[in-house]
Amino acid sequence: MSLLLGAIAPVNLLSAAEKCQAFEAVGGNGTTQTKTVTPPSVPFVPFVPFVSFSNNWNTDFAVPGGRTFKQYLVTIKPESNVTYSIELNLKYSNNTFDQFYKQTTDIKAGETLKISATPRSSSEPYQVNALIGGVENATGTTYQLTVYGCN
Repeated sequence: MSLLLGAIAPVNLLSAAEKCQAFEAVGGNGTTQTKTVTPPSVPFVPFVPFVSFSNNWNTDFAVPGGRTFKQYLVTIKPESNVTYSIELNLKYSNNTFDQFYKQTTDIKAGETLKISATPRSSSEPYQVNALIGGVENATGTTYQLTVYGCN
């Protein structure tokens, strides 16, 4: 089962006629990233110098240069029922970004959440950023994340 979200994207937007290309994760290996959510970041531990904890909620995907895409598609597929805090952004080379999703979302095990975005008409993003985490039941859960550009 799939769920497609997007402010201006109808459910049938990504039909069989659409051609999509999966993007490589920045600093990762391949196009589909499997991640297990860590606890939230702690900038420092009181009374313990030089100790802090970072989370792994942030993942960037590189948009191939020289290509123009009409739509960007992010897919998230968890291994268990979960509630994630999700923020998705298109990042541009002039140090600006367009946030196209920021919600707490319930996803069932095996369900693929699909979220789409349309880029600015005047420029193409160089990265798609996904920040996926949560506190309540998200820590320790595993999901697969893939980002596509589609025409």
